[in-house]
This record gives sequence, C-alpha cells and structure tokens, in this order.
Amino acid sequence: IFYSHRTSLNKVWEIETTELIKVVSLDFLYSLNFKSKSIVCRQVSNGNLIWEQRELLGKPNLLLLSDGILLAQSRQGLTALLAISGQKIWNNSFENIFKYSFPSESHDEISMGPLIDDIQYLSFKRQGAHEIGACIMAISVKEGNLVWEKKLKQYVKPMTMIYHEGRLYFDRNQGWGTENCL
Repeated sequence: IFYSHRTSLNKVWEIETTELIKVVSLDFLYSLNFKSKSIVCRQVSNGNLIWEQRELLGKPNLLLLSDGILLAQSRQGLTALLAISGQKIWNNSFENIFKYSFPSESHDEISMGPLIDDIQYLSFKRQGAHEIGACIMAISVKEGNLVWEKKLKQYVKPMTMIYHEGRLYFDRNQGWGTENCL
C-alpha cells in the first residue's frame, strides 16, 4: 500500500502487503487481505495496523461503510463489524435471509446495491419450481434482518440500483423500474 499527499504525491508511508484497499474514511482505511481472508483496518496517517478480523462469513469481496458500521459481503452472506474496533456485530448468511421470504426457491448472482440510511439494498436471481425471476431486498445494517423484499417480473436481476429522494431506481430487462423506499 502506498499513501501520499494528495497535492504533491510525495510518499507519506508505504508497506508491502497482500491487502486490497476497499474503503477509506477520514482516519482509517479498510482493506481485504486475500492471503489471510480477513479485513484489515489501518491508520491513514501512518499505515499502522489498528485491527484485523478473521471471523467472517466466507471470504469477503466487498466492503461498505455506514455510520460506524463496516459491512462485508462474501458469496455466503453478510458480516457487520464496528468500524472502530473490528468487533463483529452480526453474521447473516444469504441462505438464512432468503429462506423466510422464498422458502421454496433457490437464489444466485447476488449483487450489493447502495447502502443508504443503514439499509443495504441487494438484488439477486431466484428460481422456484414454477417461476424464474429476480428480486430486490432491503437489509438492516444495524440488525442484519430483512426490512422488505420485492419480486420483480423480469428474468435478469438488476445490476444497477440508485437511491434518490426516497426511491430506489433499478435497471430492468429493458428500461428502468422504481420502488418507493420510505
């Protein structure tokens, strides 16, 4: 990792690592360490290690930060951590999230949408015995539970979701759709 001044690009600090930076806040940077399959927090000013968390649900591939909570997504599910300490708040597998809403369907191709007001929006492809389609859902970041879900009348899951003034806009097979999120 190489950290420099934004105006001069003069090196402030540099470390050899297998980490990939995903989120930077005012004081900390959060990265994925693919070798140890962990999340690492470092001090922005000097690169010193603050914490490393290995107790995750699967190998994380995406990190998002909201109101002091770091949310990690893996193929298996979501893990929420306190951003300041790395303490695990909750784990929730996608299997667990989906079994209550869609007990007789399988799910695949999960994508993270925006993280707004402590709600993480997800989209995925679902398949039941008599129906194939897509779905969007809202997960509480603080508690890890399902807030709402919506089956879509389309075969391809939304790849892009944008939140604006209380509405979630998403791409459909052709064109765009929207849901009121308030």
